[in-house]
Amino acid sequence: MDFGELARVGVVMEAGERTKGLKGQPLKLNDGSWGAWVEGEHDRDDLPGREVEITTRSGKSWTREVARVLWSGTSSRGDKGAIVSLAGGESGKRERGRPRDPARAAADWVENTARMVDRLEGRWRDG
Repeated sequence: MDFGELARVGVVMEAGERTKGLKGQPLKLNDGSWGAWVEGEHDRDDLPGREVEITTRSGKSWTREVARVLWSGTSSRGDKGAIVSLAGGESGKRERGRPRDPARAAADWVENTARMVDRLEGRWRDG
């Protein structure tokens, strides 16, 4: 086997290692973008750049690259894993712009809740 063949084998092995065993579920992050919960015990430095297979509860799955580890450890349910942000693709409404103003979000929530209560009261009165 010559050096070129060894290099090709090395690249193939490295590409296989990038996806080996990384499984996760989609997770909405605090800034409104999408990330993932990656199962298992991981160092903060070993995940960025690796690919994770993300699977929804309905069975839809896709592969994305980990951009950054936001948190790693044991969840309140006792599961070991990491919360990660994802690179590329459709990541959420607010990824490109500024994060939504919390005061505006609260005001919108109050307004929408009041509208919903008015509609429900109207239906109840109309019977």
